[in-house]
Amino acid sequence: MIVEVSQFRLVPGADEQAFLEASEETQSGFLGKQEGFVSRDLLRADDGSWMDIVRFETGEAAQAAFQGFAGHPGVKTFESMLDPSSVSMTHWSLAKSW
Repeated sequence: MIVEVSQFRLVPGADEQAFLEASEETQSGFLGKQEGFVSRDLLRADDGSWMDIVRFETGEAAQAAFQGFAGHPGVKTFESMLDPSSVSMTHWSLAKSW
């Protein structure tokens, strides 16, 4: 299993409820339809930063989703609400799960 961890902030003035709705659209319109998609969690810290954790069956599935994400109509609103200067993303291989 591959775990994709993205950390970011929203653009100044972004409405959090609108962001959550855009995230739902991203899930139903793109991520949830990707081959090898397992699950997704969206977390918010007290300081206003966000973490999006997406699990895929394989590294190939994660890479394919990453390649198709940018510019996909189902993620357009979601992407527009992210502060590009704050975005970081890493892929992790699951070593052990309890």
